[in-house]
Amino acid sequence: LLLLLCNLIFYSCLLSQEKENKYDDPLYAPTKNPNGAKVPKAKRDIQKADSIRFSRNAVYGECLGNAGLGLYSLNYERHISNTKSGFLIARIGYSWLYGESGVNIPVLLGNVSSRNKNHHVETGVGMILLLHEPGFKLTDYWAVTGNVMYRYQKPRGNFLFRIGWTPSIYYNIFSESGWSAIMLFDIGVSIGFAF
Repeated sequence: LLLLLCNLIFYSCLLSQEKENKYDDPLYAPTKNPNGAKVPKAKRDIQKADSIRFSRNAVYGECLGNAGLGLYSLNYERHISNTKSGFLIARIGYSWLYGESGVNIPVLLGNVSSRNKNHHVETGVGMILLLHEPGFKLTDYWAVTGNVMYRYQKPRGNFLFRIGWTPSIYYNIFSESGWSAIMLFDIGVSIGFAF
């Protein structure tokens, strides 16, 4: 899953570099086609909405949230592609386990609604990798996590704020009873920078 996420981020970076501007000013779609024919207003409105560029990268700190057993996480997020109602994101984070020798690495894929507005609903699902010393090896515990969050981010802005519900389930498939699980119903608060 981690390798898949890294590949998605890499290829989305390549695609975004190859994509050219459709308009001189991305806030305003042209009123005429290259052949001189007038573009209908409804089509211009769609072109205008599609041409507004949302920041493709973000870094942010999150308190609790998808850090799971950690108190905080530092995260990198990549805007992968647009959807009809928003855009897809991939995220990877790092969280040091307080009082223990190990780290949590949250890896999520998500969707953000309304890419041309300031206020969004963000949903996501993924897993948390638990690495412990010695050697930062994977533990017997695995975790699945998700989020349902309010997100404030302007299409061309740099400030990012997120708050919402971030449940996680840790389970141990190698326990003596056959399996065991720990459920966390955290809330998460994030502040960061988009670029």
